[in-house]
Amino acid sequence: MTESWHLDKRIPIATIVAILGQAVALGWLASSMDGRISALEKISDAQASLAAETHVTERIAVLESNQAHVTVQLDHIDAKLDRITERLNIKVQ
Repeated sequence: MTESWHLDKRIPIATIVAILGQAVALGWLASSMDGRISALEKISDAQASLAAETHVTERIAVLESNQAHVTVQLDHIDAKLDRITERLNIKVQ
């Protein structure tokens, strides 16, 4: 004989209100935590993006320095070739 569910009169209303209040508070806490976690994820993504951008900027600086060094070396090579062609009296076309 199955009886349908019913609320017993011996349960105080204060207990029911307290349980419902806790459920609402738990939902509110979860919602606020979700918002805080989302904000932290955005900050973390921005920091990762900034770190990647900084890394790229550093690599560009290194490449520019290397290019300047190569340009100086090529100028020296060009000057040496000019001196060699002058000594050999070769006319460069």
